[in-house]
Amino acid sequence: MDKKVKILVVDDEQGMRDMLSYALGKEGYIVVTAQNGEEGINKVKEEDIDIAILDIKMPGMDGITVLGKIKEIKPEIEVIIATGYASLETAIESLRKGAYDYINKPFNINELTALLEKAYETKHMKSQLVSLKELDRLKDEFISTVSHELKTPLMAISGALELLLDREDVVDEEQLQFKYDENTKKLLEIIERQT
Repeated sequence: MDKKVKILVVDDEQGMRDMLSYALGKEGYIVVTAQNGEEGINKVKEEDIDIAILDIKMPGMDGITVLGKIKEIKPEIEVIIATGYASLETAIESLRKGAYDYINKPFNINELTALLEKAYETKHMKSQLVSLKELDRLKDEFISTVSHELKTPLMAISGALELLLDREDVVDEEQLQFKYDENTKKLLEIIERQT
């Protein structure tokens, strides 16, 4: 990873926060910790967090509630739910609320770092997709503007050519103030077709 990835660890167990800070710090991550959901939400508001690791069972606000609030504040943050009390219901609820993944405690730090790398890669690809969509919107806007700017003078040229080529309405050739031969007429017709 070329950028220092900032990880938020929200867990009510001091030992877990310390262990993850140390282990992930050794792997090159910047780790920010919070001891409860409210503190974690404040960190999300204050700092540029890339990925959050949330304990699901915490006093006060549980991890799934914190997940929902993080996604409301900064939907681009990828969230991994960590729990020692895994159940199919909490896994499904977490994924429905936008969790990137769900991991059981205790977990292997190598598995966690691999998961963090995938989560960051996903976040990066989503960011690029948003940039491409914005670029596509700007391209469409540019084409629309250019098209409008070209149509106006082309319509004037086309109208003038139509008048020059429509000699039936001209009663007196002198009104045109010039005469043209067949070659000139062919050239005017080419110009008319191209406009």
